Amino acid sequence: MEELKSLIEIVSLHKVKQISIVGSKHYQNAAPQQLYEKILSGAIDSEEDIIKTFYGDSDNAPAYAVRLKNKLKERLIDTLFFIDTNQKSFSDYNKAYFNCYKDLNAIKILLGRSARRAAIPMAEKALRKAQEYEITDAVVMLATELRYHYGTIEGDIKKFEFYNNVLNKYMELMQIENQADEYYSRIRMHFAKAKGSKPELLRDSDKYLHHMQDILSKYDSYKLNFLYFLIYATHHELSYEYDKLLEISEKALDYFQKKQHIISSVNIFSFKLRAFVSHLKLGHYTKAWGLGAECLQLAEVRPNNWLLTMEYLVILSFHTQTLQRAYNYYRQVLDYPDYNKQGSNIQERWRIYEAYIAYLIAIGKIAPDDSLSAGSFRVQKFINEVPIYQKDKQGANISIIVIQILLLLQQQKYNAIIDRVEALRSYTHRYLRRDDTFRSNCFIRMLIEMANCSFHKKAVLRKTDRYLAQLKELPLQQARQSAELEIIPYEVLWDFVLSHLDEEWH
Repeated sequence: MEELKSLIEIVSLHKVKQISIVGSKHYQNAAPQQLYEKILSGAIDSEEDIIKTFYGDSDNAPAYAVRLKNKLKERLIDTLFFIDTNQKSFSDYNKAYFNCYKDLNAIKILLGRSARRAAIPMAEKALRKAQEYEITDAVVMLATELRYHYGTIEGDIKKFEFYNNVLNKYMELMQIENQADEYYSRIRMHFAKAKGSKPELLRDSDKYLHHMQDILSKYDSYKLNFLYFLIYATHHELSYEYDKLLEISEKALDYFQKKQHIISSVNIFSFKLRAFVSHLKLGHYTKAWGLGAECLQLAEVRPNNWLLTMEYLVILSFHTQTLQRAYNYYRQVLDYPDYNKQGSNIQERWRIYEAYIAYLIAIGKIAPDDSLSAGSFRVQKFINEVPIYQKDKQGANISIIVIQILLLLQQQKYNAIIDRVEALRSYTHRYLRRDDTFRSNCFIRMLIEMANCSFHKKAVLRKTDRYLAQLKELPLQQARQSAELEIIPYEVLWDFVLSHLDEEWH
């Protein structure tokens, strides 16, 4: 009761102003609430829209618009503290995490107002919860306050020593976790720019892994293990060792099973997706289909994860020659409510998939609905608008180059293909000499020979025979390359290419 009395005393003493929470009934007609609803619905998308909707031609409209935006921002921040964590979408860990930091802020405010009778019991309870769910930095902040209280205010030697030991243990652990976080970030910030095998990154990740193994022999926490698995997985992604990536992903998922009260669906998704991609790349298609379905369920609440899963499902459909299925996934993405809100890089990748699907429609391999008929895809628009990236995105470049030539070939635009041959030759010379682009190098050289032979089928077959043999010597499942590099296996694409050729010289 003393704790409750102390809280009431603080609240009444400082006369809490009524807080306007976004979504509350008394707030429905307020301008910030209306702005919130219009942005949410898509009716307002810019500052100009705010001015037009709320202020018209007023000379002070820009200043009013800025003020309204700031009011909404303040209300949204207030509303964060009232989010209902009892919703089904919140796991036990989510609830513990949000409640822990909400309590921590409340404790800091109470201590700032000298309401220790209310703050200290709350801090002790929050500390136990933070330890249970391994929220290390929260443990450090709470133990710091409790050590100070029982040492300086109460003079309780036993409790002071207890919280001092907790604080020292978790400060050491937090420093180690921060170091592991730095290791992962140092690798990933380069890996995010280019999915290529970089010897210096492999050396760094190998060094970090050895240090992490040494750390885990002395310290143990969920975060440390999670970062260790992430570094290990990224190491195998960089070296395209999909069998080992699959192994470490399965080990991570096994570890998570032992931490059911902590693990989040997002973290499970992270390693399920890696296992899915590994099975796809290794040619374990039945297992890949099963994991793809699991990833879709886990990704439902996060648009980026859902779209990423759909990308790999499209590629899996192409690799298993279930082409109509690829089209159905593509249609789901276009109908996805959040698709137009995604960044340009995501939408550009889907433009590439659209181009492949349009080509397959044009050659009769996919039966479309009315929205994407065989003649509706504008090849020249795609060629002009979808960029050829710099060297750090050569995987996307290869896919773009290949599909542009296939589309031009299907339309018998031979001169347009010939115009691109010199650029292709230069590209293979500059960028396609590494092991992770070997198959792409072979296939693009086959396309160059096709143009050099003036699209004469027998001549093309004779000139490309050695490149086709090299492709077959290194099957897709054994190639050390990213899973998304070959959207459709090159052997399959070559059969399509040959179907466009005849015994005429063009």
